[in-house]
Amino acid sequence: MKKLFGKRQRIYIFPNLYGFIGFAMFLIMLAAGATYQNNLVFMMAFLCISLGLVVILQTARNLRDLEPLALYVESYFANESTRAVLSLTNKSADPKINLEILAEFSAEHNPATKLVCLFDVSSLEKLSTNSFNTDVMLPSGRGRYLLRRIRMSSTAPYGLFRAWIYKDLKTDFIVYPAAIGQRDLPQAQTALGDDFSGHKPYTPGDPMGRIDWKVYSRRKEYFIKQFQDGSNPRLNFFLKDAAVENPESHLSQLTLWINEAHTKQYDFSLETKSFNSGFGCDKAHLHRCLTELALWPV
Repeated sequence: MKKLFGKRQRIYIFPNLYGFIGFAMFLIMLAAGATYQNNLVFMMAFLCISLGLVVILQTARNLRDLEPLALYVESYFANESTRAVLSLTNKSADPKINLEILAEFSAEHNPATKLVCLFDVSSLEKLSTNSFNTDVMLPSGRGRYLLRRIRMSSTAPYGLFRAWIYKDLKTDFIVYPAAIGQRDLPQAQTALGDDFSGHKPYTPGDPMGRIDWKVYSRRKEYFIKQFQDGSNPRLNFFLKDAAVENPESHLSQLTLWINEAHTKQYDFSLETKSFNSGFGCDKAHLHRCLTELALWPV
């Protein structure tokens, strides 16, 4: 039988306020029928309890064969609003209505720090897949946030019971440090061009053709030639010492500068003890640098 019908989802169900009121009415009718020996009242009482059993089955059925496919939360700055997108599929031949989907995240470095995304789904057609959006206010703690579980619940179609089910899904996102500090950018250098301007240590991803082999023959270390032509500004940001007076303020200041440089399309780089981004200004480069700041241990 298990092989024939497959593994069933475990659905939890419990009466809400209206369900308890209905159950209390059943007890009152049952007591009245026993007191006055009235078979009609007995029939009404057992009719109500029969309808209650049908309501339980229908409420649980509204959650059956629902599957979250993907959940994406856009990485953004602490204490600001971002967007969450949930992709949900209905594998059954019945439409689903009035769903409440709650996704619970917690910080990787501090599981006590929580973030909750709430999606209200009014309807989902049979045998269909759809995406749902919601706005989320990010917490003040920077870092990586992992999805712990998804809870899907509903009181439909009759509103007497609440049914819920838990789902597992692997996803995470980054909360960047808050972009707070002095907005004016530090003094910029010049961009890549034809005039040699110096060397920088080689990092994976740098073009092999710009390695200075003469320097390697002397120092046995790889260095990249840098050039400039005086056109676009470029900025170097450094984060090598965590023992600053206020490390979180320092990270927030670097976050603000890096975001400003990206907005103005300046080439910028971030260098830490174990990371060197190289120069760039696109969105992927911005995410790589801000992720390094978000995960910086303090």
